[in-house]
Amino acid sequence: MRLDPQDPAAHQALGMVYRRQGDLKGAATEFQRTEDLNKRRVSLQTAKLATNTGVAQLRQGDVDSAIAKFRAALKAAPDFPGEHYQLGLALLEKGERAEAMAEFAKAHQLDPHLQPPLEGSAGAPATQRTMTNQQR
Repeated sequence: MRLDPQDPAAHQALGMVYRRQGDLKGAATEFQRTEDLNKRRVSLQTAKLATNTGVAQLRQGDVDSAIAKFRAALKAAPDFPGEHYQLGLALLEKGERAEAMAEFAKAHQLDPHLQPPLEGSAGAPATQRTMTNQQR
């Protein structure tokens, strides 16, 4: 049987097997991995929800609220490139170009497919510059 290394249920089941076999060290390792994976999933879900809210706020022109949501998303999942990109868009919309470019650079470092908007596109409506779900 192959174990999906990112599936908490698989690690939980493996931990149960180890425990039944008397391998308490192996069981503890697998149960800890289950806990870590579950925490990661919750963090990613929290980040995605905050990002989706931020995108909606940005599209409505509520830039400050969007920035707060994107920062909350990054607190939950700091290595998520889409959140850095979205924060960059919001900061660009607010006129914070240097900070926006730093966020675009972080997004690009995490996902080389993400590029800053073209020069001169800052005047375009935010709805035209935000990423689609397929890009995240």
